[in-house]
Amino acid sequence: MQFLILLLVLFIFQPQSDAQTIQIVPNIGYVSHNSNMDLDDSYTTPEIPSLGVFYSSAAVFGLRSLYAFNDIRVDNSTFFVGALYEHSEMKAKTKGIILGNDFVTNTIGFSFGYKRSAEEQFPKIFLSISLEYLMSFNYGYTDFGSNVNSISKYNTQSTFRARAGIEYFNPESIPFIIGFSVNVGYGTIKRDKIEFYENDIFQDSLYPTGDLVLPDLTLGLSIDFSYPISL
Repeated sequence: MQFLILLLVLFIFQPQSDAQTIQIVPNIGYVSHNSNMDLDDSYTTPEIPSLGVFYSSAAVFGLRSLYAFNDIRVDNSTFFVGALYEHSEMKAKTKGIILGNDFVTNTIGFSFGYKRSAEEQFPKIFLSISLEYLMSFNYGYTDFGSNVNSISKYNTQSTFRARAGIEYFNPESIPFIIGFSVNVGYGTIKRDKIEFYENDIFQDSLYPTGDLVLPDLTLGLSIDFSYPISL
């Protein structure tokens, strides 16, 4: 509720032009999960390992929808809100990890930010910053062979992420925006039960022991493309 009130206040006091802008932003990126220990070095083992200890970095495919309160064709700055979806698949650094040899993440989220042109005239170079709240739905998959596999389940993960980027806006007859951004996020992931299947038929389930909540610090890069639509 406080977040909605803040958005309403910013919308009221934001200088308004005659139009607003919608951006549909497909993007491709790369995410690295911080590793806080070395599996081969027992002397630096912390109490709780992070998710990046077990998995390599991975490509991320996403789609964002942004609503800017001003028309960026004529205004040099604007606040914006948005929604996003992302998908990634990570491979385990070593086989036989009970978390899953393949770790699949589907993420939805919301963002709020501000962008400002670095120039007064076209073409425009925009600098942007935003804060994102993400909800990730994860599962791990392991194929043991002989039609036997397991699915490691997890509770929904919540993450806060900060993003900063730069955009080039070409305002010609077919306008387009291409951008590059970096993001840093922090959250936790909670392990749930592990289900075992044979020939796609459920056989049994087990609940994990040990560290159930793993920290997750991420660093990501993204290339964005979009076509601005003035309302």
